[in-house]
Amino acid sequence: MKVAEECAEITKVASKTSQFGWDSTNPFIKDDKTNREKLQMEVNDLLAILDLLNESGEFYLYQDPEYIKERKDKCRKYYNKSVDSGYVSLGEEL
Repeated sequence: MKVAEECAEITKVASKTSQFGWDSTNPFIKDDKTNREKLQMEVNDLLAILDLLNESGEFYLYQDPEYIKERKDKCRKYYNKSVDSGYVSLGEEL
């Protein structure tokens, strides 16, 4: 299915968000959505594909709360390390 394609779209929007900010838009496109809105759409596109895979029986997405907590803790640890090192400014979102 289109898992890789949707992940690539998320990567593209995340990169633009990192470079231009959450609320920026493409100045060359009239009434363009913000990066925040685009990321929301792309994540929902991925969730739709994963839901289709769940329905097909080819793949089952099991959300492991313990693993998710560990991953969040690790991300926070390295985010704080980046802040302390001056690579990331306080107030920037994870």
